Amino acid sequence: MQTGTINLFYQKFHSLDDDELKMIARSNLKYILEARFAAVMILKERNVSSQYITDIEMEASKFEEDARHKFRIQKIEEKKILTFLQGLTKKRKFEFTLNNGNELQITKISDKYFQIRIEHFRSIFAPVVILKVGENNIKYWPFFYYLPFLLTLIVSFLMIGYSYSQDGYVSDIIIKVIALLWLFDIFIQISLMPFKCKVIIETFKDQLLNRSH
Repeated sequence: MQTGTINLFYQKFHSLDDDELKMIARSNLKYILEARFAAVMILKERNVSSQYITDIEMEASKFEEDARHKFRIQKIEEKKILTFLQGLTKKRKFEFTLNNGNELQITKISDKYFQIRIEHFRSIFAPVVILKVGENNIKYWPFFYYLPFLLTLIVSFLMIGYSYSQDGYVSDIIIKVIALLWLFDIFIQISLMPFKCKVIIETFKDQLLNRSH
């Protein structure tokens, strides 16, 4: 549970009477656990006896134990991933063939930075995930894939060259078309980032953890 959140509810609920606090404590669908725990804390301070107090304390204890267990598992998984990444040589690309025929690609950019992407026939417009390795943790964030921008740059130069060779200058229409091409590339990748990057990270973790077993 979040201590700061509990404190906020604790301060907010102090003006409520005992019946209102009991209602909050038993409303597990309407109120989050932190709110119910704060209500129980106030009831205990007021020496109000209620079965909800014991129930909420047991629920909070189980919640904390589950959170600690999840944290331990997360650290074990991160250590396995870190061990694999630290074994990659610089500029090396590691590839996993996925069950659906796509390919998970992991490229080492530097000692701390890696690029992760899923290669398939529509992946030219798909964003990538940049991974940063710390001493004891891993951070992920989405990033643009360079290839569509490179292709758009080449097409832009060709269009400019053609327009200049025909008219002696670059027409407004050509400039507008080039601007639309760049905006299209940016829009497509940004719109795909929330979904695609989540899939990439989940696939990356699954493949490395399964490989580590």
